[in-house]
Amino acid sequence: PDPDKCMAASDYNAFKGAHEDLRDEIYRMRFYNAKSYGAFGNGSADDTSEIQDALNAASTAGGGTVYVPEGTYMIASVGSTRDCYSPRQGGISIPANVHLMLAPGATLKAITNSSDFYNIVRMDGSNSRLSGGVIQGERATHTGSTGEWGYGISICGPANNVTVDNIV
Repeated sequence: PDPDKCMAASDYNAFKGAHEDLRDEIYRMRFYNAKSYGAFGNGSADDTSEIQDALNAASTAGGGTVYVPEGTYMIASVGSTRDCYSPRQGGISIPANVHLMLAPGATLKAITNSSDFYNIVRMDGSNSRLSGGVIQGERATHTGSTGEWGYGISICGPANNVTVDNIV
């Protein structure tokens, strides 16, 4: 992974110089900031692929923590299948050995849809963790007429040691 994507540029610049050694330490800890992968968190842009890219980078490195700063991150939660193991299912997928850590002011919000089924976050791997922040569905803005059956968090497959904490 790219060491510069392990933390936001503004965070890096805040302790550049006197704390140059911390940049390498954060890289070794495999700490990834979703905004460094292009997520906006502005409540209107679709942030699904950018957050997934950060999660995939952590997974490829063998594990790590993906941090989602304060903001509202819109998630395309509808996929083309209901198969829990399929990447086409919709939402974001937390792979094995990865922690998705939401800041207290961070919200993952489903993009308004007409589907009767969706997922915002899927936990697909063992030793995965989701913590902090808010997971918000789209019930108030749902456009379908047949009802909706959305999952804020779904745990799929043979996933052991899965932790979900401090989620509103």
